[in-house]
Amino acid sequence: MHGLYEHFTYVQGVTDVHTTAEEAMALGKGVCQDYSHILLSLCRIWKIPCRYVVGMLIGEGLSHAWVEVCSGGRWYALDPTNNLIVDDQHIKISAGRDYHDCIVSQGVFVGRTTQTQTVAVRVKELNP
Repeated sequence: MHGLYEHFTYVQGVTDVHTTAEEAMALGKGVCQDYSHILLSLCRIWKIPCRYVVGMLIGEGLSHAWVEVCSGGRWYALDPTNNLIVDDQHIKISAGRDYHDCIVSQGVFVGRTTQTQTVAVRVKELNP
């Protein structure tokens, strides 16, 4: 994860949801889904069980992607975009093999229509 973080640059708009890990790696830049897809590919080469995760970061307005890896029978969440172990600032929404398993919004419209989407997460600490 650290090597990826050191050699890959966060740049919006150079990739999209159809960009493969190989294509993003060749570019040397991309967004959180690219960091995550590359890390997933590396883990899979080494036969490390892993999954793609979509969620939110507290304080940001967009969805975020990270990776969970299994080691010793336990799952560990890693955020390769920020080079850190996932903490309580990450809110998990879904997990799957890759981006296509974890689309935050999808649906079908029939006829003429437009859509806007707003996503918000409210976190409230409860006293036990």
